Amino acid sequence: MGVTIDKASRILESRGFLGLIQHGKHSLATTISAYRMLRKQPQFHDVDSLLDFSGQFCGGLISSMQVRSEIKSTLEMVSALRPNTVLEIGTARGGTLFLWTRVAAEDAHLISLDLPGGKFGGGYAWWRSPVYRTFATGKQRLHLLRGDSHNINALNRTKRLLHGRPVDLLFIDAGHTYDDVRSDFSMYSPLVRPNGLIVFHDIAIHPKETDCEVHRFWSEVKQQYDSGEFIEDPNQGWAGVGYLRYHPQAAAQAS
Repeated sequence: MGVTIDKASRILESRGFLGLIQHGKHSLATTISAYRMLRKQPQFHDVDSLLDFSGQFCGGLISSMQVRSEIKSTLEMVSALRPNTVLEIGTARGGTLFLWTRVAAEDAHLISLDLPGGKFGGGYAWWRSPVYRTFATGKQRLHLLRGDSHNINALNRTKRLLHGRPVDLLFIDAGHTYDDVRSDFSMYSPLVRPNGLIVFHDIAIHPKETDCEVHRFWSEVKQQYDSGEFIEDPNQGWAGVGYLRYHPQAAAQAS
């Protein structure tokens, strides 16, 4: 019996393509078959079918590490916005990046900025880049940037890709310390258009040992904007989505 897609994806994650080839030709063939499925641009008739696919495809290869009810509500909100420009800070397994492509405009420009070896999510292995590029549909453009979002060079690279075009959706899910989130917000929120959407992940209170302090910054910033949140259970100890409508005037008052 050949290796399962789930096992093949784990081998790829830990040992790369060489490890997969060493494991056996059938493993490689199975994984390539999975990639081809993505390149065919599967269609989804609603958010539930989209989430089913994302969660189950290739043994969780592109899972989003989200509470289903929270990401479903977020996707429904973003779908109504139909963003033309999306900036995601923190991509990891690529689950949310894949989801954004399916609710963004047909000609949307999407940018992912991810830190290799990052503490929260661990970045993503080099071999995932070709897989992620298959996410773009129709006339969409997708750019994958690798680097530290807190570095001015990363900000400047992002600006160059935008060519002055404002961001409709900014998703912040990178470093999770208070300073990390505060820095990502202060550096990248000015790129968002007035009344654009900024979404934060992991706003629920986490155990102290996780060093996740997103809730601290969220409790401050949500008071300054038109905001809301999706938390299935206040005691769940992880995840949670917060969102706000960005207004430059509010940002100026807060600074």
